[in-house]
Amino acid sequence: MKRRHFPPSAAVILACAYGVGIFMAPSPLSAGKAARGDPGEQRTVEIFRQLAPATLLVSTTYETTHPLTASVSRGVGAGFIVDTEGKVLTNAHVVDGASTIIVTLYDGTNVPAELLALDPISDVAVLQLPKQDTPFTPVRFGDSD
Repeated sequence: MKRRHFPPSAAVILACAYGVGIFMAPSPLSAGKAARGDPGEQRTVEIFRQLAPATLLVSTTYETTHPLTASVSRGVGAGFIVDTEGKVLTNAHVVDGASTIIVTLYDGTNVPAELLALDPISDVAVLQLPKQDTPFTPVRFGDSD
């Protein structure tokens, strides 16, 4: 059996998709095309294409004043946009205690993010991106019913 490797961004997108239960029907545009490869692989590619614009990289900076430790440390994580106003869902452990939070959008733009809420028990945090002229592209949540 040949193993398939995906770029790190694909792994992040798929983890987000499966973690929040985002399972979508194939788009009408792709339904009529002849499938290449196995159906599972095509489904994975379709999920990646639909979710990529809503995913982002979260970069954090932590400053300490302790004389025996480094004054600045950094961290990274992933998140995804959940509404057109720019709210982002990420892990609490990624942003907890951060002095700065910068996110990299799908198009490569770096923007600062504001921490709105954090729950360390469920390891979930909500960030707010700055307003922009065009609406953000959010993930499309599935319906389990």
